Amino acid sequence: MGDYAGKNVVITGGTSGLGFTTARLLADGGARVLITGRDLDRLGAARERLGGDVVAVRSDAASSADVDALADRVKAEFGTVDALFVNAGVTRNLPFEQMTADVYEELFAVNAKGPYFTVQRLAPMLAEGSGVVFTTSVANVIGLPLSSVYAAQQGPRCAR
Repeated sequence: MGDYAGKNVVITGGTSGLGFTTARLLADGGARVLITGRDLDRLGAARERLGGDVVAVRSDAASSADVDALADRVKAEFGTVDALFVNAGVTRNLPFEQMTADVYEELFAVNAKGPYFTVQRLAPMLAEGSGVVFTTSVANVIGLPLSSVYAAQQGPRCAR
């Protein structure tokens, strides 16, 4: 198989970009991988492209009910998790003066609340020696235009 044979990995936001590429690398290396995404079409396309034993679960990190359902599904599929890659995230590029409370709340729900409660719900399933990786950004350090709310959510993250 490969270096990751026998490992169970959960990747939130696994339909594109870094999440998808990581899922492919781990699945090709023998891991059993579960990816999440909000959009059923994109999730199905990612699952199709990844093939193998990859599990695709529709889940919105901003939804407490979805995070609870994800935890139940992970427990049913894997029992224990060797790696959790908390990668789901969104941004909206808006000038400061055009930011609305609704967009602000959406961004914080996905990018701050989502990772926190995803880890909280999945932590009991983490196997001895497992790891949690958070995707973050340099947006809070380099000051990207039109991304003030997104930048406010970035920075060092760790889980214990």
